[in-house]
Amino acid sequence: MVSRVAVVILVGLSGAVPSAAAPPGGTDFKYIKRPTREGSREATLAQYVPSLQWGQWHLVGPFDNTDRARHDIVYQPEVSVDLDATYRGKDGRSIHWQPIGHAGWGPVNLKRFGSDEADTEGIAYLYREVSARRDVEAAFEFGSDDGLKLWVNGRLLIDVDAYRGLNVQDHQLDLPLNAGRNTVLAKITQGVGGWQFQMRPKMDGRLLAQLDYRLDLDFPGSAEARHYRLLTVLEPPGVVLEVGGLYVAQRGELTRIVDLDGDDRADLFETVSQGWGISGNYHEYAFGPKLDGQGRLWVTLCVGFCGQLGKSIVPWRGWAVIVHPDGTIEPVCGGLRAPNGLGRNAAGDMFYTDNQGDWVATCKLSHLERGDWHGHPSSRRWYDPAGFDPPRGEQDFKPPAVWFPYGRMGQSASDIMLDDTGGRFGPFEGQLFVGDQTNASIMRVDLERVDGVYQGACFAFRSGLDCGVNRLRFGADGSLFAGLTNRGWGGLGRRSWGLQRLVYTGVLPFEVLHMRAAAQGFTLEFTSAVDPDTASRPESYELTSFTYHRVEKYGSPEVDHQRHRITRAAVSDDRRSVALTVQGLREGYVHELHLAGVRSAGGQPLLHDQAYYTLNVIPGDVQER
Repeated sequence: MVSRVAVVILVGLSGAVPSAAAPPGGTDFKYIKRPTREGSREATLAQYVPSLQWGQWHLVGPFDNTDRARHDIVYQPEVSVDLDATYRGKDGRSIHWQPIGHAGWGPVNLKRFGSDEADTEGIAYLYREVSARRDVEAAFEFGSDDGLKLWVNGRLLIDVDAYRGLNVQDHQLDLPLNAGRNTVLAKITQGVGGWQFQMRPKMDGRLLAQLDYRLDLDFPGSAEARHYRLLTVLEPPGVVLEVGGLYVAQRGELTRIVDLDGDDRADLFETVSQGWGISGNYHEYAFGPKLDGQGRLWVTLCVGFCGQLGKSIVPWRGWAVIVHPDGTIEPVCGGLRAPNGLGRNAAGDMFYTDNQGDWVATCKLSHLERGDWHGHPSSRRWYDPAGFDPPRGEQDFKPPAVWFPYGRMGQSASDIMLDDTGGRFGPFEGQLFVGDQTNASIMRVDLERVDGVYQGACFAFRSGLDCGVNRLRFGADGSLFAGLTNRGWGGLGRRSWGLQRLVYTGVLPFEVLHMRAAAQGFTLEFTSAVDPDTASRPESYELTSFTYHRVEKYGSPEVDHQRHRITRAAVSDDRRSVALTVQGLREGYVHELHLAGVRSAGGQPLLHDQAYYTLNVIPGDVQER
């Protein structure tokens, strides 16, 4: 996850940020409105960047990059670019240049070659032309997943053989462009996983935040933005605001920070507890603290990474612990890997999020109880010292309350925040919000307890944040603050750090509010009344289930897929809920529900029409909420 933290922001932020009614930043920003969002953006930015005419991107690939060892092999596009040429590519296939459109300044996805084999250990080239009215140096920034070579007019300007995620701010250059036609050629080398390239004009982030604010008012950038508006908290010029915490935990200790003279600046830094080990391994983070329902402070401790495997080299790495007021720690449970998220539910019980990796099939949300084992074997050595029976094997693995299907529901789950705002953040009081650092997004979780076991559904909630969501905190006004950083972990978004505020606009979204398990299926409750015609049709829904392997290697594919027949969809008298009768529910499986055919009473589709319910226990007649 994050390689190191740079900033800790204390709570109590609501009075220090722009309101939803006023634009952020200074008064020197000049906004030009056009009939469309893109037209307004281009007209406004044209005032701040050189006037250039860009052609569309062309792509060719894949060329061979076996063992990620061919970054410096010169393939024909580096010798000369002929858009009509045909080349011999990876595995002897015949390849040629393909136009892929302008693509604006967003990331270009290079996984376009038709198979997993073609989209791993390959090399792709991108080519475009740009015309300038005069000689000019234009400031741009570039990023790639993975390695990158970049030529402008045949001159090599970037040469990095790296295995990394996309961060567009990795390389910042003044491009030397001549009057007339210029050429840009990029070579992007690929290992496994993501394969992307991005270039964009280098702009002041404060200016971009002001532009987005105005654009979102005039042209909401997504359906989500109509209900939840994003505001950027602008850092002072020159400040790199990488939010590693809205709390005060460090790798080796829990720290009390005190303002002695009332000037809102910390004067005293006092060690509360240093009761866990730190060997010096780069991945030995400490997350939290968070308060449970009894007012106790919890901290989760990351394992060290040795190669691709997590290791608990020193005490309590891979554990959740309680820190008592006297500084002593109480080990609670182990088997954690990279527990970047920690938080309580409305009942006061504690949960953590873990990240896909060795022994962790995909990101997950799990309930923390004394003596549990959450599946990573490295920390089993500390069960005897903690006074617990060591886990014996798979029979002692505690399944998560919720699995987050990889890609569709994030890729690196982070902080957990309970909605206890009394409805000021919309209709989701009592539910959990979970950040994701790769997808720069926030997810929503609806939990229930069946026969003493937590389980429930996860939903997409809000995408499009400036970068990876690392920390969450509700402000006094009911808005949700998101602390952002990409450090050490490439992710989506236009920036590498920041602090944003998510504000409910008061426009109620049509969503699945609750998805609850029943003996013969699921009961769905909606945020507003449904259209009884569409909601009562079984064909308006589609349900499948799958599970995961538990293996040492990094992550697991979804396995054992099965489609389920929905035989009945019964709409309640108030039209706010639907009872689905389902054939063949399976305990221990994720049940993926699509509701593409359901409409509201006003004829609107769902804002998010997919739900993923982790069914640990098929209930009888009595359920706990």
